[in-house]
Amino acid sequence: MALALALLLLQPRDLDPSVGVVQQLIEQISHLTLATAALRCQAYSRAYYHAELHVRMCMQAGHPLDVALLQRCYSGIDEPDGFYGTTPTCPQVSPS
Repeated sequence: MALALALLLLQPRDLDPSVGVVQQLIEQISHLTLATAALRCQAYSRAYYHAELHVRMCMQAGHPLDVALLQRCYSGIDEPDGFYGTTPTCPQVSPS
């Protein structure tokens, strides 16, 4: 994932033409996939970043939100305010 981030930070003038192909491939990976992968690696802040982008895209498209994904990210970064802030919108999770 660090390689992907490094490639995204490079300016187009800095890239070898073959790297451009790889960058296009990376850009096709959905934010949901990246968030899920980051959660599996316990990179909770990175997971939250991609989960938030995924939720924003869902909201713009009018699709149902995956608030549980945000909750998993918040719980990993030990952010109780964010976790409980999403709880009322997600019926399957209730605070105890």
